[in-house]
Amino acid sequence: MRIAVNIADPLLEQARALAKAEGLTMGNLIEEALGLVIAKRASEPQNFKLRDGTFGDPTSKQDLDWPTIRALIYEGRGG
Repeated sequence: MRIAVNIADPLLEQARALAKAEGLTMGNLIEEALGLVIAKRASEPQNFKLRDGTFGDPTSKQDLDWPTIRALIYEGRGG
């Protein structure tokens, strides 16, 4: 497949020199480079988003201190 791309002159010169030194065509070099970039990005971890673990009514704004929370937890359990 043919495609036209714009490549900065200094980068293109480096690519041509590398292709020549390794006995590759520019097409082969570009395919190899694209393959490496795609493989690298595919192996990178995706952005992890922690789900909302809110319990109960998230709109409830009870300001509870630790002794109150502890009392509620152990209520009816002899604590």
